[in-house]
Amino acid sequence: GKTVHVDDLLDELRESRAKVLVLTGGEPLLQAAGIKTLLTRNMIGSETPSYGQVETNGIYLSSAIELMHHIPLHVVVSPKAHQDHGYSHTHLKHIVRTMIQFPRMYLKVLIGEAPYDHVPPAVLAAPPELNERIYLSPITVYASAYEGEVANSWDPKLVDQETTARNHSLAAQLVLEHRYRLTMQMHNFCRIA
Repeated sequence: GKTVHVDDLLDELRESRAKVLVLTGGEPLLQAAGIKTLLTRNMIGSETPSYGQVETNGIYLSSAIELMHHIPLHVVVSPKAHQDHGYSHTHLKHIVRTMIQFPRMYLKVLIGEAPYDHVPPAVLAAPPELNERIYLSPITVYASAYEGEVANSWDPKLVDQETTARNHSLAAQLVLEHRYRLTMQMHNFCRIA
């Protein structure tokens, strides 16, 4: 990564005519004030309608709610699960309750081997009208330690293709069963760093 001044980033965004600015990596809501400044300044004088999207683990959900009151922000909550115990039922219930109040909030649930091998009960209990905002994402399993390679699902030396294929099949099955949405890590298929 490199440090980029906000004005330079805004110039680049305006030149690209991008309609969506996605902020992810680490925990972007630790920079809530910066997000508000960046997205507000991006919309001023913009010829194309635009909005921001933040992917968060949901720990700072109150910051996301505050931002949604002021700017056209979409929030994708992708909570982290404990390796042995899975997702926190209480945390997921809170996310679902918040989604009911905020139509620009989405939930992304990872699907793969245990403890990710099912849709958590708190998600299953969500009202059906939220289903179109619940995304299941199959986990890509790496066969070797990631050492700066370009993500590539087609490389058997990098990706455990058998396990990853099972994860994709399970996610697709659960999406069809529960009428959720499927989201894929497209950079892995397109060989994009």
